[in-house]
Amino acid sequence: MKFKKLRTFVASMLLTLTFGGVVLAEEPPVDPDPLPPTTTSENGVFTPGIQDVSAIDDIEVASGSCYPMYKYKTAIYEDGNFYSKSTSDAYKVCSGSTTRDYIKYIYAKTRLYRNGAFVKSATDGSYGATSALITAYNNSLWKPGTYEGYGNHTFKKAGYADHYFQTYTKYKHW
Repeated sequence: MKFKKLRTFVASMLLTLTFGGVVLAEEPPVDPDPLPPTTTSENGVFTPGIQDVSAIDDIEVASGSCYPMYKYKTAIYEDGNFYSKSTSDAYKVCSGSTTRDYIKYIYAKTRLYRNGAFVKSATDGSYGATSALITAYNNSLWKPGTYEGYGNHTFKKAGYADHYFQTYTKYKHW
């Protein structure tokens, strides 16, 4: 009986000595709201039509000379390290002149992936604003690989349907 306990103790000590000093790779953080890796939307510009006719008196489009325009983009940059940046911008176009437009709600979320593994995400949303800009930084050392950026963009304006867009970009650096 004592020999069996001693053998178990020696075996557990050998396992501890063998694997105790080894630092296993940390699991990458898990994105709580991941996009599927097959999302292939592109950056763009969108001009919505009026959806809520009852609200037409509250918006400038009633004059027939103004309309909203939304721009959205996700890009990956390198500045000693890699990061993903997403922007959502609201404009109004009146008689050919484009200016920033304060809308009910604007939102941007960006996610950064390296070689298919989630690295980081960040969000920015504001009520009564013209833009949302957010950057997700890769806080680890610079590493070569394939970097992907995914973005979500939301635009809510009185008198119009809510609009949601997804963007995607890829950058290979070896």
